[in-house]
Amino acid sequence: MLEENFEDAKREVSETAKRMVEKIQESEQEVLASLETTLKKRQKKITLAEKEANSLIKRMMQAVEFADNLAERSSSSNITRNKDTLKQQNEELRRVEVRKHDATTFIKFCPASVEALTVGAIETAEKKADDIPLVPVVAKEEQWSCRPM
Repeated sequence: MLEENFEDAKREVSETAKRMVEKIQESEQEVLASLETTLKKRQKKITLAEKEANSLIKRMMQAVEFADNLAERSSSSNITRNKDTLKQQNEELRRVEVRKHDATTFIKFCPASVEALTVGAIETAEKKADDIPLVPVVAKEEQWSCRPM
């Protein structure tokens, strides 16, 4: 009877450990998928910020080119006529809000406590020889004492 209980307990420990490993592997896949999603979101934000900055730079270069051409190739009266256009371009560029992007963006994994990971505990029940029935009876859980290994 003791050997049977021992073998049953040993098998249950192995099965529990196997289930825990499977659960940990599932959790690993979930965290890796979450990391991948986070990376893609961050990369998308960076790409969008780059596109917006490049667009603004292009508009600024066009405004500078327009002003240079006007100053080099136009008469005083033509410059005076285009003064409002220059002001308008300048005002538009000033109103453009550049999206802030934190260049120090990083991704960090914070592991859970590995030390708290336990398979279970050993339960024992002490009985007097007089109390052991001839027909085996399964003990109820509340009659067992549980102590950590």
